[in-house]
Amino acid sequence: MKGKTYSLLDLTEEIKESLSVSFPETLWVKGEINEIRENISGHCYIELVEKDVDTDNIVAKARANIWAYTFRMLKPYFEVSTGQQLSAGISVLLSVTVEFHSVYGLSLNVRDIDPAYTLGDMEKKRLETIKKLEEDGIIDMNCKLTLPYVPKRIAVVSSSAAAGYQDFVHQLENNPRGFRFSITLFQSLMQGSKADESIVGALENIFEQQQKYDIVVIIRGGGATSDLLSYNSYYLASHIAQFPLPVLTGIGHERDVTVADMVACRSFKTPTAVSAFLVELFTSLDDRLSEMSKGIYDGVLLTVNNEKIRLKNSGDRLRTLLKFVSEKAGRETAALAERIQDAGRYFIKNNRQGYLYLTTNFSHIVRNCYIRPGRVRLANLNDSLSKAVESCLRREDDRLGIMEKSTMMADPENMLERGYSLVIQNNRVVKSVKSIKISDYMETKLRDGRICSKVVKILPR
Repeated sequence: MKGKTYSLLDLTEEIKESLSVSFPETLWVKGEINEIRENISGHCYIELVEKDVDTDNIVAKARANIWAYTFRMLKPYFEVSTGQQLSAGISVLLSVTVEFHSVYGLSLNVRDIDPAYTLGDMEKKRLETIKKLEEDGIIDMNCKLTLPYVPKRIAVVSSSAAAGYQDFVHQLENNPRGFRFSITLFQSLMQGSKADESIVGALENIFEQQQKYDIVVIIRGGGATSDLLSYNSYYLASHIAQFPLPVLTGIGHERDVTVADMVACRSFKTPTAVSAFLVELFTSLDDRLSEMSKGIYDGVLLTVNNEKIRLKNSGDRLRTLLKFVSEKAGRETAALAERIQDAGRYFIKNNRQGYLYLTTNFSHIVRNCYIRPGRVRLANLNDSLSKAVESCLRREDDRLGIMEKSTMMADPENMLERGYSLVIQNNRVVKSVKSIKISDYMETKLRDGRICSKVVKILPR
């Protein structure tokens, strides 16, 4: 049986009347902002959606309007309360009236907003991400990686137009000691609802060539707190946590700590803080090497000085020994002569028949048989000891001379005296043309002065 026929206008008017009866007062509606735009008149138009918890599919959608006079009050109130912009991707709790227009259909007229709901939802999602990372056992995987001693090859995930990236590169390339870094940029969106997917894509590109890099740096400039929503997503955090290279973050917020910061090997507040940390690593290593070099040089000098003292003491002991041996030999010779004379006197006394013979030949016998051979032995001993001492002193002096020459040859000042020169840039000796660029300023150090020059051409060897 055919029912009542309505004109389209009558139907829409009846729907409007029914809705006004069913929803006569304001009510609170929660949903996620899918789209938001502000027109030239100051009105704000929002598309609210509700998504399925398991599939993330949109199950409901509605238009909401915030008229200009209300938007001028609600926007600053919300942003001051939450520290973030009213933007797509955040969950909101809105006080609305339900309206129906014959031409434009159903819409919600926003009268108020509850910032506490948005803050609670963001924190809830953040805690859910942390809990899932802990349950998967991956939350501290990247944190446990060891940073290289010299992280020179750096893969940077950022936007080339970001001020934070420019500041990062400038600070690394203009460090006070002239350290050289190899920086490769992997372009990515750094804010917005698609930022996490874009950053993960950049990480996957780095993963395919990970042997080329020492570390990964994820940096962006400052911005609203809402820009950090992507950095709390499980999708991004899980990729950072499981990345095989150490990841450093400088996301550009002084007070906020994102989940991405928590799972990274090291996190810093700003991009310049990351670059300052890397420069400090190189500076500390350079200082340690300088201390080691000075320690080696001082050790060589100490060894040389100790050898000089040891050689002098050895010479003194040998001279004392030679004197003692000579004196002892002299005393023994004198004692021998005295015993011979006593024996002669005794013999003469008891053998007077041979007295005349002994008187005539005694001096000759004593001189030729005892005194002269004793003097020869003494002279030979003295000569042998002298030669031995001189040979020992000569060997020790030669060895000391070689050590002194080796030390002196390593002194840059002596090299200059022999006609060599040193090329210096930024207070460091230039060892390769690869570290020089056209228009760089250099200093050439010679024996009698210095020459300052500018590079106009570089030729291979």
